[in-house]
Amino acid sequence: MGKDYYAVLGVGRKATKDEIKKAYRDLAKKYHPDLNPQNKKEAEEKFKEISEAYEVLMDDQKRARFDQYGEEGVKFQGGFDWNQFHHYQDVQDIFGDLFSQFGFGGGFGGGFGGFSTQQREMRGNDSFVEIPIDIRRIARNEKIEVFYFREMKCESCDGTGSTTKKLLTCPTCHGRGYVERSTNQGFILFRTTEVCRTCNGRGKVPEKVCKECQGSGYVRKKDKIEIFPPPGI
Repeated sequence: MGKDYYAVLGVGRKATKDEIKKAYRDLAKKYHPDLNPQNKKEAEEKFKEISEAYEVLMDDQKRARFDQYGEEGVKFQGGFDWNQFHHYQDVQDIFGDLFSQFGFGGGFGGGFGGFSTQQREMRGNDSFVEIPIDIRRIARNEKIEVFYFREMKCESCDGTGSTTKKLLTCPTCHGRGYVERSTNQGFILFRTTEVCRTCNGRGKVPEKVCKECQGSGYVRKKDKIEIFPPPGI
């Protein structure tokens, strides 16, 4: 007998999407692996099962096929895996609230392979500058000004990349930040997942591209630092 996704989430067959989402939220809070360190393996299996059910029942077409044909109508080739989960955007609020409640950093690793529900500022690349220094200045411990270029937040758009400071859901990846591509090699279908080139994985695009930064949210500006080389360097 195939899986009953309604039973997995504990909802009726006429459940609304809001009811399904609430049921998934409650079960996720109970079974997420990061919240069950003592029974992590069992929790991972259960969490994967409820996420598979959520994937099917939140998709109108998959749900219709499931209602008509059961599990066979929506069977995942090779079994369900996280590349087949398409509702990250839908559950951001679930895990944002969940992990702040339990003192985690807002992301979740055990279930979705390290996917984070919040866009975080990433550390930029280190800058290396070679400067000639007169040894006499070192001996006198003189202040030396070093000028260099660095990428800084665009003040025109406040780092959003949009002149209106508003972002829209990416039309290519629909907010997921990645796209799936399928290619046929003979009788074999290969599916790959890659970062969306339209939004560079952000899931959002500028409402109106900022002319100052060309939509990137940052600009290259000249900056300086002051150093005092220690004697004997």
